[in-house]
Amino acid sequence: MPKTAPNSFPRRTADIDRAEVMDALMELRGTMLMDATIAACALIAHADGDVSPAERARVMSTMRGDKLLSMFEHAEVRAAFDAHASAFSDDPAEAIETALRAIMPLAGRRQESHVVLQACLLITAADGRIDQRELDAIGLVREALGLSAGQ
Repeated sequence: MPKTAPNSFPRRTADIDRAEVMDALMELRGTMLMDATIAACALIAHADGDVSPAERARVMSTMRGDKLLSMFEHAEVRAAFDAHASAFSDDPAEAIETALRAIMPLAGRRQESHVVLQACLLITAADGRIDQRELDAIGLVREALGLSAGQ
């Protein structure tokens, strides 16, 4: 076995591998954040039984306006939100469980958890009224994120 790598091999394979792994991890974390945020927003929007056009528009503007969330394509965000909306129409209890499962991977990740929670608060206020069921849903999101009421 030769002691030196052939010239066609990168000299710093370990550095290249680390960079690829870091890129993959960042993409995964970004996807987890997008999924959790959309799931949480859908949970809040559906909490009062009716998704208003203002709530739907606020989800989209929130995703575009946040520096961590704006990297996702508008069509991808809309499709994910619509999928959650459809699930709430089909089976609300299962949709809630599915949304919470999408949120829970961010538990303990302070920055990402606060992005999700901030998006929820924006959705709650989007239609001009705050319903107790929306506040209860925010409580579920907080629990799934591992946050106390004061966080």
